[in-house]
Amino acid sequence: MIIFDNETAVLPLNPACEGEGISVHRDPAVLCALSSLFESFWLSATPLGLTLPFGGEQLSRAERALLESLSLGRIDREIAQDMGVSMSTVARRIAEIMERLNARTRFEAACKAVKKNWL
Repeated sequence: MIIFDNETAVLPLNPACEGEGISVHRDPAVLCALSSLFESFWLSATPLGLTLPFGGEQLSRAERALLESLSLGRIDREIAQDMGVSMSTVARRIAEIMERLNARTRFEAACKAVKKNWL
């Protein structure tokens, strides 16, 4: 997928076969949906070759995406929309991360996550 200037999206007709052609979309609703889809995947992406330690465990993609979203200053409602989950799920996941970090506040959790190179 390629999106130009938030005005035009180009998609393959068949992602499995490059030579079958492309489809071009200019409808604002389609562009908004495709941009949201991209942002959702981008938030949960892990850099190639990077593994994140978590006290003998590893951060899940959802935990990493959540920490990244929090570091960007997003509020629970925005995070829930980006991740496609409910606000209560976001709150529960934040509480779980805080518990694993032994943090009483989100700010303290963020500081501890940075010290552990999770962000």
